[in-house]
Amino acid sequence: MTKVFPWESWSSAECLREELRRSDTGSASMTALQSKCGIQFLPVANVVECAEHIEIVVELPGLSHEAVLLEAHDSELFICGERMLREDDAVTTYHALECSHGLFARRFVLPEDFDPQAAVARMKDGLLCIQVPRRTREQGRNRKIHIAGE
Repeated sequence: MTKVFPWESWSSAECLREELRRSDTGSASMTALQSKCGIQFLPVANVVECAEHIEIVVELPGLSHEAVLLEAHDSELFICGERMLREDDAVTTYHALECSHGLFARRFVLPEDFDPQAAVARMKDGLLCIQVPRRTREQGRNRKIHIAGE
């Protein structure tokens, strides 16, 4: 399990994880997440399957790798964190507030032939890029198969 996010509210992270695991689609409904865990948004992602790996690219502009939790559990990848509003002086007035902020989470359930425990991740230019390799198969090994008698 890879943890790269020093988040103070681990109870929120646990709530997120459990709610996302209950979801069959990989991203639970916003209503359920907002009411149970306080999730504000689900970051957008691209998932591409290549010959040797699956690549997941999640858009997280304005965040560093220290602000993101990435965990592998069985055949799942779990991502969560929080994007804070800029805290300027008290006289700040927003005329438009279109960028998502607050708690976020995503869960990706991977096919069985991929190994989330061997995932490699990097964060650059606001993109979290995760590569999950295919599981290695033992090829070219011969084995004798026992035939049971009557």
